Amino acid sequence: MPNLGALYLNDNRLIYISRATFSGLTQLNSLFLDGNLLRNISRATFSGLTRLRTLCATNNGLESIDEGAFEGVPNILLL
Repeated sequence: MPNLGALYLNDNRLIYISRATFSGLTQLNSLFLDGNLLRNISRATFSGLTRLRTLCATNNGLESIDEGAFEGVPNILLL
């Protein structure tokens, strides 16, 4: 789905997101991960999402965000 502009993954009990999860979503500008069970965001998780401007990840219980987690996401405006 290369033309997908927004992706809502709210309240899905996600516990992990791999680096390849969002590959190919080159037009994605909004990503909503609210209300999941994410504890960590790994390095380069969002790599390649060059148009991403909004990333919402509230209510996850995040404990750590690895250095370089937002590598390759130059246009993020709202986190």
